[in-house]
Amino acid sequence: MNKRFIVVGVVLGLIVVAAVLIGSPMFGGFDAMR
Repeated sequence: MNKRFIVVGVVLGLIVVAAVLIGSPMFGGFDAMR
C-alpha cells in the first residue's frame, strides 16, 4: 500500500470523527454554528 493512500485514509477518518463530535448533541456544535 502507498503511504499516500494510508495518509488519505487517516485524514478522512479524522474528518469523520471530528464531524461526529461536532454534530453530537453533547457538544451542541451545529447549534452554536447556526
